[in-house]
Amino acid sequence: MRHGILLLYEELNKRGVEWTLGPLALAFSIGLTYEPLLDVAIYVEDLARIDVNELLKWGIIRIFKVAEPGFSNRAIYVRGLPCISPRDISKSIRLNPDYPLLKLLEKTFSSK
Repeated sequence: MRHGILLLYEELNKRGVEWTLGPLALAFSIGLTYEPLLDVAIYVEDLARIDVNELLKWGIIRIFKVAEPGFSNRAIYVRGLPCISPRDISKSIRLNPDYPLLKLLEKTFSSK
């Protein structure tokens, strides 16, 4: 997973796209789920610079749209990889009405 993420990081950087790993990857990284889910958080205005189908070839299952630029500077590093911060998740949740984050959290905490 790490090698693919680093290649994706290089590709997105070449295009000037701000990104971090998304909420699903963060949840997996800190042990809230046992499913290795890979998603990317991208500033909503940068989405025009990428082809969503291209992200699928990297194994990305979801894109979490982020409301404010500069979110990558507030990233939380888990195992050396940048993940979106809880602050940016909460500020951006309205942009992602069909995102499975809430279902994942509900499933995780109801089983404990």
